[in-house]
Amino acid sequence: MRKNRTADTTSGAVSMLRDALEGPPPPPAELREDAHHHWFAIVGGRPASDWADDQLFIVGQVASAMASIAELQAVLDREGAIITARTGPKIHPAVAVLDLATKRMLALRRALGMGVDNSRDSRARSEAYRRSRVIAGQLADEPLLAQ
Repeated sequence: MRKNRTADTTSGAVSMLRDALEGPPPPPAELREDAHHHWFAIVGGRPASDWADDQLFIVGQVASAMASIAELQAVLDREGAIITARTGPKIHPAVAVLDLATKRMLALRRALGMGVDNSRDSRARSEAYRRSRVIAGQLADEPLLAQ
């Protein structure tokens, strides 16, 4: 896992471009299908070489929690937060489960250091990696480089 690379050096720019060409790490086989887009949204923000194996495990947990949150929210959108029971109106049980799933997801994100990071270095690094991914996409279409 490499940290604090910058694109303002030749070796840093080449390293970021190499990472962008490799693409994001694949999701684990046991990750539920509806969590895959969450996985790629998370890991796509940093080069693959920046992710340690233990971090990727946590990313899988975050992606799964995000899929569960979306599923629970769809249930509440469809059925409402208040349901009618034999004893009268009551809060839908999915409300408590949604609250717990959200808290778990946020705790896991904090464990990954995915809180708000507005530092200049972090923004510059993310922007450099984003530009590297654009260039990598353009290079993938070049017939001479495809060999």
